[in-house]
This record gives sequence, C-alpha cells and structure tokens, in this order.
Amino acid sequence: LRYGGVNELLSTFTILDAEMRKIEEEEQQRITSSEVNDVISRWGHYRGKKITQDDVRLWLEQFGKPSKQRLMFRLLQKLHYYSNSFIREKLKELSVEIGLGKVMQHGKRKSDDILISYYDHIGKSGAKFANLYADVADIYVGNICTKDSIVENIEDKKNIRAIVFVDDFVGTGESVLGYLSEIDELLGNYLKTKPEREIKIIFLSVVAYKDGWARLQKAKDKMSLEIETHYCELLDEADRVFSSHSKTYANED
Repeated sequence: LRYGGVNELLSTFTILDAEMRKIEEEEQQRITSSEVNDVISRWGHYRGKKITQDDVRLWLEQFGKPSKQRLMFRLLQKLHYYSNSFIREKLKELSVEIGLGKVMQHGKRKSDDILISYYDHIGKSGAKFANLYADVADIYVGNICTKDSIVENIEDKKNIRAIVFVDDFVGTGESVLGYLSEIDELLGNYLKTKPEREIKIIFLSVVAYKDGWARLQKAKDKMSLEIETHYCELLDEADRVFSSHSKTYANED
C-alpha cells in the first residue's frame, strides 16, 4: 500500500505536470497587443470607422482558446485590406495608364466625352467604383450609366470617344465574362450600324485573380468588340486562403 500510494502520488504529479505544460503552451499562443497593432496599422477605416484593438479582440474571442484564436489571427495577418485611399490611388494610376487624356472644352473643368459603366445594379459595389473612377479621372458623374442605357447615352452624346467599364473583382472570371458577352452583343450590333463612331472600349478591375484574368484575356479575343483590359492588382493561388499554395496556411493539412 505504501509503494502503491507513492506511485499513485507520482502519477498524480505527472498528470499535473502535463496539464501545466498544456496551459503554458496554450498561454504562449495568446496574441499580444503589439501583434494586433501590427495588423490594424496596415488597415484604414472601415465604413468610416477606424478598426481598433477591441474590435479585433472581440472578433477573435468567438473562437475560444488562444490556440484557436492564433489560427484565425493568421487570416487577419494575411488579409488584403483595400482602403478607399488605396483604391483611389490605383484607379488614378490606371486612368493615366489607359491614356485617354482630356479633351477640354471652354467652360468645362472635366471630361464629358467618356462614358463609365459597371457590372452591378445601382447601389451595389460596381456603381461605387464607377463613381470613384469618375472622380479620379476627372469625368462628369453624369456620364456614369447602367448597361441598359449605354446606347441611349451614345446616341444623345455625339462626342463620346470611349466607354470604361469598372468592376471591383475578377475571381474565376465567369460572371464578368457573362457581362462582357452581353456588352459585346449589345454594342457590337449597335456599332456595326455606326461605322463612323470610333469608340474605344475599356474594362478595368480593381483586383483580379491570375487564373480568372487569363480566362478573360482568352475569351475577349473571340468577341466582336476590341476590348482593352486593365487591373490594379493581380493575385495568384498563393493569395487564396484555402489552396495547396496558400501563404496563410502553408503547413496545414
């Protein structure tokens, strides 16, 4: 009994020791304030509000213990955050790259010979980016129109020399291809009846995945319209969270 009691006591200490090591290991996974600051310092405002440490902590708490929070924190560390100022800067660069220039008329401060359209309904993200592009490219907001009113706008404004289609994101490319196919049919048929109208067609995306963009390039070559394409930032498979090449969970099964 005496030896059994000692063995039992040693066994208890071993269990306690293992439990303490687990607690210590778990504590080492706890995310520090400096790590959170590191992440949010790269972000701008979200919906007019600056993201704080408390916001991040509150979001992480839903995942429970520190090790689980650490796993999800890696998502935040690898997150591509596109602030309004970043998007404006990139769209400004694109407007210069596209090289449409300005044909200024007396008494006008902005261009009125370029139409801007978008893939989306009014009030959605496409309309927002179309407005941003109009602002940075010095184009009148009255020249922003939906797909259904493009032909009407071309008819009304005889000076239109280019149409810029703005989108926020190209993923697989499937939805954008469907949209551009509709544009190709709509404008292709119309411009065939108006050979005197030389109108440049441009599509630009704020962000695009490499595979989706390659698919877009291949498909547009088969369209009747000559469509010029541009992007602000190109991502690849390593930027996907759940992919065999992921930079976020590179060593995870």
